[in-house]
Amino acid sequence: MIAAEAAINLGRNNEAVGYINQIRARARNWNGTMTDFPSDVTVAEDLTQVVREERRLELAFEYKRWYDIKRWQIGPEVFTGPNSLEPHENFDANRDYYFPLPQDELDRNPNLSPQNSGY
Repeated sequence: MIAAEAAINLGRNNEAVGYINQIRARARNWNGTMTDFPSDVTVAEDLTQVVREERRLELAFEYKRWYDIKRWQIGPEVFTGPNSLEPHENFDANRDYYFPLPQDELDRNPNLSPQNSGY
């Protein structure tokens, strides 16, 4: 999935389609029984959305989702949008994309100031 995302960002959509379809081909093998779901993607589709959805499903329960949301800056859409699948009404993009800086580190190194907003 990382290679597909990188290929999309470099404008190599055909290469990205190949990576995504490799993953989907593996997913079609249900304990030795081949199925036709999920179907292959084509270059005509919105590949960025395909990769985002594929990562959401393929990496479920592997604790990678938050880092994808943070990297793509899609927190408001994911957490507070009208079609959000993971509702968190108190999500604040100005605060929640960052962790607080440890106070003992701030005390020892004034160059780290100010504290991240919201903390």
